[in-house]
Amino acid sequence: MKWVVISTVGKNPGDEFIRVGIGHAIKAVDSKATGSIIDKESNSIFRPEPFDRCILAGMPVFWSLDGNNCWTGVKWWKVLADGWVSNDKRKFAIIGAGSFQDQTNIFRGVNKERLHKEASNLNDRSHTIIVRDDIVNKTTGMNFDVKVCPAILATYDLLKTGSINGCNMMPEGAHYGVFSPTEAGIWQSKAQSIAKELLRNDFKFFSHNDNERLFAKHLGWVDKNIIHYTGDTKAFLQHYKNVDKFFGNRVHGCIVSRANNADVISCGYDSRQEAVRLSGSKILLPSELDINKFSRWVENSDGGKPIDVDNIFDYYKDVLSEFKGE
Repeated sequence: MKWVVISTVGKNPGDEFIRVGIGHAIKAVDSKATGSIIDKESNSIFRPEPFDRCILAGMPVFWSLDGNNCWTGVKWWKVLADGWVSNDKRKFAIIGAGSFQDQTNIFRGVNKERLHKEASNLNDRSHTIIVRDDIVNKTTGMNFDVKVCPAILATYDLLKTGSINGCNMMPEGAHYGVFSPTEAGIWQSKAQSIAKELLRNDFKFFSHNDNERLFAKHLGWVDKNIIHYTGDTKAFLQHYKNVDKFFGNRVHGCIVSRANNADVISCGYDSRQEAVRLSGSKILLPSELDINKFSRWVENSDGGKPIDVDNIFDYYKDVLSEFKGE
């Protein structure tokens, strides 16, 4: 059976962690699977190709803060909502999609009637929609199944080869300061103090793009202690497999670290934090982060909450087995 997965290629580690996790589940239910990856950020998304099953791997679709890049700068979701990939609903599924709202006020800027209409239309054109946080249902008025993001399966085939503490820090504390300018400002006022504690305890910095690498250097990290994504997703995942403790803004860095039962604190202010909470991580707004308590956590913690990754894997195998059908 030919499977087409819509994601990114060598660009966005978070998207690719979801794709890799789903890929493991596909192989488990279809040992002879063939297929391809369509980069949602390239023009190939508009060129139809034959497939037996197609999956949109993660990403917010349109249930996002109205007016941000997911609405105004991206046209790929229109292909999903009214295009060639979803012309036959039996062949199309969305797995691991999440919300993208202001964490402090999830209904800010939300046109509930519009979102419900769009979500209902997409649901009518999809065999299955699995979301990674319940904010999607709250803002769209839908009742999609909610499950831990499939990114947690991305390291399922890897063995732990070391032991490190890791972190990720973004200049604005999340993708876009517009989601909460107040929290973005608080993050920026605390970032140097946070970095000081992490550096003092030898946390490696996971940079998902060049801007984060520059930010790491600005905060005091040197190259040898920066694990930088170069497009080799498997190599990057191997580093994450070795994480015992993680602090970060990047939600998918936090989620894949939780697969190791790592002790994780996710700090941010958009609603994708709820996906991290579902993986068993602690989540904090920047305004909730107390530097003294944080320092104690950095130096000593009780370890992460156990998570049954095998159970999650079985869930996604069941979903894909039913989707595959005969």
